[in-house]
Amino acid sequence: MNRVKRMLMVGIVMLLSISAIPCTAQDDPVASNRAVAERWMEIWQQADWDALEGILAPDVVMHNPFLPTPMEGYDATQSWVASIGTAFEDMDFTIEHLVANEDYAAVHFSAEAVFANDYDLMGVPATGEPVKWSEIDVLRIEDGQIVEFWMGYDTLHMAQEMGIAPPAEDATGDTTPTDADTSAPGAGDPDANIALVEQFHTAVLNNQNIDLIPELFSENFVLHDRADSRDVSYEGIAGVEAWVQPYFVMVPDLTFAIDEGLMVAEGDLVVFQWVGYGTHSGDVPDIPASGNEIAVSGISLYRLEDGKIAETWFAMDTLSFLTQIEVIPPAE
Repeated sequence: MNRVKRMLMVGIVMLLSISAIPCTAQDDPVASNRAVAERWMEIWQQADWDALEGILAPDVVMHNPFLPTPMEGYDATQSWVASIGTAFEDMDFTIEHLVANEDYAAVHFSAEAVFANDYDLMGVPATGEPVKWSEIDVLRIEDGQIVEFWMGYDTLHMAQEMGIAPPAEDATGDTTPTDADTSAPGAGDPDANIALVEQFHTAVLNNQNIDLIPELFSENFVLHDRADSRDVSYEGIAGVEAWVQPYFVMVPDLTFAIDEGLMVAEGDLVVFQWVGYGTHSGDVPDIPASGNEIAVSGISLYRLEDGKIAETWFAMDTLSFLTQIEVIPPAE
């Protein structure tokens, strides 16, 4: 009997000890997913491609704007990622923002490297020149592993950096990391912020209702647009109007399919992986209507302040968009 009592006492002590252990990332799915995203960036920084085995699921799916279809499986994905590390040397990454919820994490970062070796998978010769870009990756995570991810960057800018597209005369987009540590989200209501970002896409963009812009955007709004080289300053309410109106003219039936995308929100930040559809039926200077049906994808990051959108980072598959509207000839 005494032996039974002792065993019961030991069991109770063990349970009490376990309950006293502070919560870790394993106990908190949001913290766990943030840790996975941080590890993802650490692997890129260290160019430790063998370490991908511990973070990518065996049946992982990769969506990359340079690929016509998603890539499936660990072996193919690991080879693709490692090939980037072979082509680009001295890679350096700076996390600008990191957002997570119970199912996803999204990381916005700036990067620079040297295009030192031929990029064999894409058949692109090395330039030996430095390259800079910004990117937003969205990771779907299950049991501590990435099961699916989307890479969002301005494909035209990247092609220009790699020497396979003419450089822009007035390139835009800031790849310089900010001095302040902005990676952690500020305070905010994620559900309310998602609703506001959805309203921007459905009411303003889909319905072309520019009258709603002052209700949704801060007077101090700033757009970090990596695609548009027009001589326009995208700041304030007028900047939002100047940003969206050319798309209304070129693609009058432009529609963003909210249900086909996904949103990740935390604090004052919302990341939206989106798909837009329409017909290129309107003329703008130097770009006549092609009549083509278009589909374009991208990832945007929104920072909200006082219930309005205060800042946006916009990563769009610009190369595909310009090819579809016949500004750039299709790749051979």
